Amino acid sequence: QRLPSKDRLKTNRDFERVFKNGKRLGGRYLLIIYRSAGDPGSRTLDPGPRDQGRVGFVTPKKLGKAHDRNQLRRWMREAYRKHRAELAGDFEMILLGKAAAVGAGYASIASELYKLWRVEGLIKPSDS
Repeated sequence: QRLPSKDRLKTNRDFERVFKNGKRLGGRYLLIIYRSAGDPGSRTLDPGPRDQGRVGFVTPKKLGKAHDRNQLRRWMREAYRKHRAELAGDFEMILLGKAAAVGAGYASIASELYKLWRVEGLIKPSDS
């Protein structure tokens, strides 16, 4: 049930590319920065087809102590992992936690992530 290593943004260059060229979605607990994985400048080391896009998780030091930042990253990772199959395409995405998220709890984080994706049209249309 883990998020595979190949599905994560790892290098500084990957993060810079998404920060520079990505669209931003802001909520109370999260800032989502995303871009299509097929856009020019995407990863060239692994040009093969992918089932899902790649994601990075950011929690700035001003959010609080390390254990708070680690907990927030775990919540963001789990929320992304549970809902990523519903994304309509392959995206390179950064989930950035905000200060209000530290005390919010997992349910609030997961709910906001899904809501932001739905509002932006990143979720596959339902069959019903």
